[in-house]
Amino acid sequence: MDEPYICLPEHASSFTRRELVQETYTKGEINEMFTGFLGERKWENLSIEKSFDEATDKLRSEMNWMFSADQGLLKRVQRLELELEDLRNARTIARKDQYRSAE
Repeated sequence: MDEPYICLPEHASSFTRRELVQETYTKGEINEMFTGFLGERKWENLSIEKSFDEATDKLRSEMNWMFSADQGLLKRVQRLELELEDLRNARTIARKDQYRSAE
């Protein structure tokens, strides 16, 4: 398809003139072309909507997985913190016992 150009009058002599060929179409042909165009646009829009829905579903699925993984990690960290606290308490008790036995 040719791009439209604006031509200044001083440069007009460097361009050639083209004649447009006029075609005539029946009302039925025009309706068929118009319906075909609308049909193509409708299918394009449906395809775009389907792609968007698929992408949204995949994103939602990934987010759910990440949330589940995050919850699992949070529980694991909480268990480790409790274990660390138990170890600290045991070490403190052992030191007190060691100090008492040294007296």
